[in-house]
Amino acid sequence: MRRYSGFTLIEIVVVMVIMGITVVSVAGFVSQGALLMAEASARVTLAQFTRNITERISREMAGSIPYQTAVSRDENGNGVLSFREPLYVLRVYRVTEESSPESKKYAYVYPSSGTDFACNRIASSGQDRVSLLGVIRSNGNLAEKKLFSGDCAVSGNLIRLDVTGLDTDLGLDRVYLMNDWSRVSYTISTDGYLFYHRGSSVTVINADGRNKVKKMFFEAPDGSGQQTASHLNSVFMALFTETDTETMSVEQLLEAENVL
Repeated sequence: MRRYSGFTLIEIVVVMVIMGITVVSVAGFVSQGALLMAEASARVTLAQFTRNITERISREMAGSIPYQTAVSRDENGNGVLSFREPLYVLRVYRVTEESSPESKKYAYVYPSSGTDFACNRIASSGQDRVSLLGVIRSNGNLAEKKLFSGDCAVSGNLIRLDVTGLDTDLGLDRVYLMNDWSRVSYTISTDGYLFYHRGSSVTVINADGRNKVKKMFFEAPDGSGQQTASHLNSVFMALFTETDTETMSVEQLLEAENVL
């Protein structure tokens, strides 16, 4: 008779043990790989978040009004950055004074390149409404004047702005058109949320809460480290961001350029 042979119980047990060890090993590698991928993804996301913040603040500072930057600290020692961002920057072509019928001073400016500025923007409605005109004085202060629709008129290829009574000790080189929304500041909360203040509006930059700002510092370039400093044209920023597993830091010089 033909004899049939199969696996013994011991052989089956040995094979099952080997397979179990293999499965556990493979699962461990897969789990470790998934963990490493998750950590790498979190690191990339945090890096992108940090870069977006620095690029955003740097870009806004570059377009801000010169010598209107101020830095301070809140009650928790975190930095506060404030500056003025104009709606329009116009180069002055000439300034004239007229004594009849009443003493008036006018600045003739070039229409702003790349914008749709026109006199109907003054005293109109909306966030693009122009209500303030300013020029930088020699001491870094911003001389301001309230604007009304009658203070702006088209004169040939130029725009004529009434600058009567504007307190300035320099010849007008450029004028800054603003409103209450031109005031900008950045602050952080104790739980790591970054707040963007513009006028009376407040926006949370990292509203999803996945990436937090642990610390934020601002310092004058001369290294004075003053609690409060204003009329700066450049600021050192130190930013520390974090997730549950990752931390990151970056330092950058912020400059107010605003050159036509």
